[in-house]
Amino acid sequence: MMNIKVIKRALAASLAAGALCFASTGADVAPTAEPAKVAEPSPAAPAATTPFTAPRYFNPTPPRQDNPTNPPGTWEVYPSPTANDLHAVDFIDANNGWANGPGVMLRYRGGTWSVEPGHETRDYRDLDMVSTTDGWAVGREGSTGRWTIWRWNGSGWNPFQIVTGAIYCIDMIDASHGWIGGNGYFLRYNGSSWVWGGSAPNTIYGLHMFSDTLGWAVGAPGIVMKRNGSIWERVPASAVWMLADLCMTDFNNGWATGYKRYVEDGIIVKCLNGTWVEFKVYQGTTSIGNIDIYGQNFGWATGARRTSPPLGAFLGFFDGKDWTVVPDPTDKGLGGVKIINANNAWIVGEAGIILKYKPNVSVTPVSVGRIKAIYR
Repeated sequence: MMNIKVIKRALAASLAAGALCFASTGADVAPTAEPAKVAEPSPAAPAATTPFTAPRYFNPTPPRQDNPTNPPGTWEVYPSPTANDLHAVDFIDANNGWANGPGVMLRYRGGTWSVEPGHETRDYRDLDMVSTTDGWAVGREGSTGRWTIWRWNGSGWNPFQIVTGAIYCIDMIDASHGWIGGNGYFLRYNGSSWVWGGSAPNTIYGLHMFSDTLGWAVGAPGIVMKRNGSIWERVPASAVWMLADLCMTDFNNGWATGYKRYVEDGIIVKCLNGTWVEFKVYQGTTSIGNIDIYGQNFGWATGARRTSPPLGAFLGFFDGKDWTVVPDPTDKGLGGVKIINANNAWIVGEAGIILKYKPNVSVTPVSVGRIKAIYR
């Protein structure tokens, strides 16, 4: 993917309030003093929206097994050490991975997932790993209610910075550059601390950054923003799009997921040459929350159906041209998805479900995809 790092990075939470403050570093404990709060610009008024292409409604019935658009592989349930919901997952390589959610942080090594101790009070929303000794997570510290940025130093996850407003997503470009999206604002990592990165009309749930000055963000309601230089600018989008995640195949083309306001059906939205249009509405789904694409023709989108138990899995496959619903590998709602390469991918979700992709054929890697995990 151009100049983003080689390996890049769920399902429910409420829309909340946002702002920025100063940081605290050190041991894995809450700071002793409340940091001074920094006044922030008031969010700009939402821009007017423009008409969008009528979507193709799609009833997500699994396709025939001999459909040539079926993926060359299957998803299998992998042993999980937790029953907590999992929102985000990320891997440095095939042997080193992380996943998190409310009250839990998992680590993957040697073919086994294990629970990292000491995370029971943390409500994690997202994570993004830079290396085996450097990584970031965002969420809320339950014991204090503070929105917090944590950093992995190779041996532990320690509070790095506290912010006064909600934060939901993070996308690191490299060890010295990264972005966080929150309720009405962005934070930017300058190599030493997280600083104000600009206002947003409402909550930002998904980021895909190509560099410190090039990237996209999506949110709700109807938020699509582009950074091409020193500022974030609003891009026309329908006000009924409640967008949760995105993955770009290049700077001007890509996909976003979410649900459609008022009708509450999951949607996939397409960016074609910089213009965003509604691509498919999936009736019977509550939302499509996460997406990851590898190269140009291998991608997955995850979400939840309206079923009983409360959620059911939604799983869509991208073949480079279209999205096809595939048979459910579980009855659990699905969240974060990470594609390492076309032979190796992971999904996490409701009640600690972990899925591993099992290819039927060996596919030669051609480029790298990425992941974000987002909530509503």
